[in-house]
Amino acid sequence: MHRFPVVSLSLALLALSLALMASCPPAARAQPPCQRTARPGVDTLQRMVDRLRRNGVGCLRAGTYTSRSQQHILRRSGITIVPLPGAVAIVKGMIWIPYGYDHVTLRHLVIDGSNTLYDGAAGQQTCQPLTTDASYTTIVDNELSNENCGNGILIRGQHHPDTTGAVVVRNRIHDVGHYGNDVPEEHAIYVSRTSGTVIRQNWIYDCGDSGVQLYPGSEGARIERNVIDDCGNGIDPAAAYSYASHATSMAQNSITNLHRNAANSGFGIFGYANSSSTLVDPSSNVARDNLFWNDPGGPFSEFLGVSYVEIDNRSADPRYLDPAGKDFRVAADSPAADLGLWDGVYASTRVRGQRRARRGR
Repeated sequence: MHRFPVVSLSLALLALSLALMASCPPAARAQPPCQRTARPGVDTLQRMVDRLRRNGVGCLRAGTYTSRSQQHILRRSGITIVPLPGAVAIVKGMIWIPYGYDHVTLRHLVIDGSNTLYDGAAGQQTCQPLTTDASYTTIVDNELSNENCGNGILIRGQHHPDTTGAVVVRNRIHDVGHYGNDVPEEHAIYVSRTSGTVIRQNWIYDCGDSGVQLYPGSEGARIERNVIDDCGNGIDPAAAYSYASHATSMAQNSITNLHRNAANSGFGIFGYANSSSTLVDPSSNVARDNLFWNDPGGPFSEFLGVSYVEIDNRSADPRYLDPAGKDFRVAADSPAADLGLWDGVYASTRVRGQRRARRGR
């Protein structure tokens, strides 16, 4: 006599569970099982990577990972490197993904490039936490820094112009590049001769040179919904050496509190073009719906109309919740509330087969 309410309640709970599963964003769903795990230590990350099969998942236990060569070289295609659930994995040194090792994913890592190599030929430290020469590299939900001694992320195709499809989303990239610009060309994200790069919803702050540099050019980059704060310039869709950035979307970014130094004037959008460059129609590089505030060079440089155009941008204080504390969230009544900026919350990553991963290495 009293079974029907119970059945109805069970059906309702089942429907609710299915709805919640359907609404779960892809980034929050479980990763495939760990194929290998690594313990903190010297060269343990490298050994794990070298034992991964193609498309395998390598999981890191909590702790610090270093390398005798100061580099961790990922010569496996399709792999994912991620900490075990709840673990904080700190990688010291540069992660390098060589050309041809495509579809590599890095998630939830703390990458500190401050102790990396000194390049005698270049006369500078190569402190970037991450360098990729490969296509379809995915860099999501990480923190990258190097105590202001070099680039943050270097995405390069100068030797392999078919390099394409890098994705950089929801990362904190900070304290990169010399503030006094003793060594030039040290940017938070440096994109060189690649195509289809997506840079979205990152917090980029405290960088010596540009927040995002496209030099000598890039094709089809999408730089959208990022916070760029306290850098030398905001975004630079450059053109040089018979090469030019084109089809660049620079939209809904909050570019604020820039600074001047020896090589930067604090422009929101720079767009450097030298006399040897082959310029394309500047209307292909569009700065649209961005917010600028307290940028000493102003929102746009003298290259506006030469290498890019602007549409519907504005100047206003975004009123970050705690900029001194590097909290760049904005309130609902902020002028930046409609930009779709990142809320500072990393997507969760659960790893299926965690018990098996802990047994086998």
